[in-house]
Amino acid sequence: MTPDQIAAANAELRHQSPLDIVRWAIAQAGGRAIVSTNFRPYEAVVLHLATQVQPDIPVLWVDHGYNRDATYRHAEQLLTATATELSGRRKSRAIVLGNLTLALIRQGEVEAAVESLGRAIEELERTRGGGGMNIVFRAARELRPWRQHSDVQDVQDRLLSLMAAA
Repeated sequence: MTPDQIAAANAELRHQSPLDIVRWAIAQAGGRAIVSTNFRPYEAVVLHLATQVQPDIPVLWVDHGYNRDATYRHAEQLLTATATELSGRRKSRAIVLGNLTLALIRQGEVEAAVESLGRAIEELERTRGGGGMNIVFRAARELRPWRQHSDVQDVQDRLLSLMAAA
């Protein structure tokens, strides 16, 4: 946007409700809108408004790795609920499950992370890769400190088998 377009948008939206502003912003994206979050308290409002306008809007989790445990627990709750809602959308579900795995790893819940990663790999097996491959591999890399555990070895072997089949 040019500075003049920004000034015009500010004038148009200045007295609009937050929901109307989000509607306007999503409309500007022409069907390609995404919302990013770090799952901090103010972000919950933005996520809520964005999903009111576009329930299936892609969510990009920007995690700097220094969140508090409560943030990861909150992200885990949201990601678990989202994974359930996306049961028919395998690529999106793989991405959500990959992010859930990362949240669980960062809480030190390795067994739950391995189970979540296994479900993400199942989705990738059904879609032949597709969406979610990068986030699932990132989660697998973050499990390296526990690679001596047989369940961690098993999911990493499944992921390597998936790559070999592709």
